[in-house]
Amino acid sequence: SQMIIEYWGRKPTAEDLAWVKPGLPDPQVCHAARYTYDYQYGGCGNWPFNAAYAATYRDMNAVVTRLGSLTDVERLVRAGIPVITSQS
Repeated sequence: SQMIIEYWGRKPTAEDLAWVKPGLPDPQVCHAARYTYDYQYGGCGNWPFNAAYAATYRDMNAVVTRLGSLTDVERLVRAGIPVITSQS
């Protein structure tokens, strides 16, 4: 989710990142992980949590959905909408 947030020009403020250990190359990833961690699941791979995190940024919306095919993904990308996917 953090890559998409940054794609749209948003990121945590320096104040938001003050708790992250200095010197880490991508402190914004630590911030995203903190705010998307699912204690029941035991990780950060919960898409609804990631979508909710993205929506905390100004003018950002996020949707979790199931697409029928890669053609649907292509349509979104052509429209300028970045897509995050999970396959199983």
